Amino acid sequence: MKKQLIAMAAAVTLIPSVSAADIAPLTVSVDRAASPYVAEVYEYCPAPGQFVNRMPVYAEGDTHADMCRKALDAIAGTAGGMVSLGSFGGYITMGFDHTVDNVAGQADFAVLGNAFFDSKALAGEGGSCEPGIIMVSRDVNGNGLPDDPWYEILGTATGTTPGYTVTYHRPDPGHKPSVSDPASGYDDDEYIRWTASGGASGYMPHLIINPGDYYPQWAAEATLSFTGRRIADNTVLEQHGRFKEWVGYPAGLGYADCWPNDDSRAGIDIGRAVDADGRPANLDGIDFVRVYTAVHQQAGALGEISTEVCGMVDLHLAAGIAEPEAVAARAFFAGDRLRVLGARAGSLIEIYDISGRLRHTALADGAVDDIDVHLPAGIYLVRFGTHTIRAAK
Repeated sequence: MKKQLIAMAAAVTLIPSVSAADIAPLTVSVDRAASPYVAEVYEYCPAPGQFVNRMPVYAEGDTHADMCRKALDAIAGTAGGMVSLGSFGGYITMGFDHTVDNVAGQADFAVLGNAFFDSKALAGEGGSCEPGIIMVSRDVNGNGLPDDPWYEILGTATGTTPGYTVTYHRPDPGHKPSVSDPASGYDDDEYIRWTASGGASGYMPHLIINPGDYYPQWAAEATLSFTGRRIADNTVLEQHGRFKEWVGYPAGLGYADCWPNDDSRAGIDIGRAVDADGRPANLDGIDFVRVYTAVHQQAGALGEISTEVCGMVDLHLAAGIAEPEAVAARAFFAGDRLRVLGARAGSLIEIYDISGRLRHTALADGAVDDIDVHLPAGIYLVRFGTHTIRAAK
């Protein structure tokens, strides 16, 4: 979930095992000439959360396949929608319509989220960061399904807990809400019971500000269990003037929904993928991406930490680095000035963020253009003529 100065996260790797026979690929209706963005959603298996059944919206009778289609509609291409993964362990499995190359020493793709920073944060860069662990897979058997080995992108967070398991219990139909403190922001302190590794247990409360069901309504199971790597709590309650507010801080590099989309630190290097024993996977590319909430924390009346996914992008394809004619053209930042080489006089120069949103336009003067453009640090795509070039600020 995301609200001002809120950060939540939950950790889970992969949960129920899925066979190829259980997966029906869902393809968005877009130009099949390689899109840099999400093309398929194979699984949408959220843990309970306040925005589950709402992002995307569940309608009575919807099946898992229906929810996958709705998730795809929200995040495919540059749709700009959002999918909530709920608390620890909730996950989504997505696919590109091509193989994303592993280019040595570069960020290869990014998972888009809704993380942001707020100037009120007391300990540096912080605001709303809900880290999700990223898993990747190569279509080794060539059947177009995510049934090949999975590898974890090795993030830089310290003090993580591998093999952490959480089981969530569906509330009984006759459950009666219990409220111990009317000022807590809850209308039910003991809404969804959970048990975890090592004997820990507790409840996910129900928030007054977000009514409705938090348990995935299309799930037939009375319990949902998720196992993965848990990242330590990253959200703290800070005193801001007369008020206390929850602030989420980035857990490190290599995670989803941990850095603003425009921040270059949101980029993911496939070379960081490791197997279950921590050994380098040495993948030449990837076809599938799975993201799961990696923090198990309740941020008071703001609710559970829950990773949100707004899409993903192949940074190489989006930047057109495979196009031979792009080699002769260049674009790079020097502070708040973007220098563009090779644009034809009078042609339009467009600057996009990695979400596909147009941020600035200018007309080229000649072979060398210096454009005054005030943008936050991040990854941008500069387009002019037949060229699309990636520039990091």
